[in-house]
Amino acid sequence: MAKAITSIASADVPASHEDEKRLERIVEAAVQNAEGLEQAIELVGALQEMGVLRALLAMVDKAPEMLHIAMRQVDSPGSVGGLKNFIALTQTFASIDLEGVPTLLQGFAAGVRKAAEANENVPISGAWDMLKLLRDPDVSRGLSAIFTLLKGLGEALRNDEAGSPLHRAPTQV
Repeated sequence: MAKAITSIASADVPASHEDEKRLERIVEAAVQNAEGLEQAIELVGALQEMGVLRALLAMVDKAPEMLHIAMRQVDSPGSVGGLKNFIALTQTFASIDLEGVPTLLQGFAAGVRKAAEANENVPISGAWDMLKLLRDPDVSRGLSAIFTLLKGLGEALRNDEAGSPLHRAPTQV
């Protein structure tokens, strides 16, 4: 008499058949994303030529040590103050109205160029020469811009609640 079947053996798919299916899926994905893959390969090639890829691989290899060093540096009191200053500076730059900045910077650059030209120094031999310069429309415009900036700075310092010596009004002598 025949013995009863007590277990069913699963049919093992040969590894080569599974590898072929995986390869087909990879090829299909590559065809669907051909443009992106070409750009990625181009990017990796450019990084390799510049030596950046080797540096990135070295950084990944040494990541735990680098992270430990970075955390020790960030944990020092000077770094914490520096980070706070950086954040405050970033917030300040973010609050600046960008419309007037190019004009202001171009005017500043023109002033620096003018001051650098040795043959066009404005001769000032006394207070009278300074008073005459105030009649020059360009000098007047520049002084107006400086005084407007100083007025805004003073208003901001007055409204600041920090109370540090920098923010206090000058005392009368």
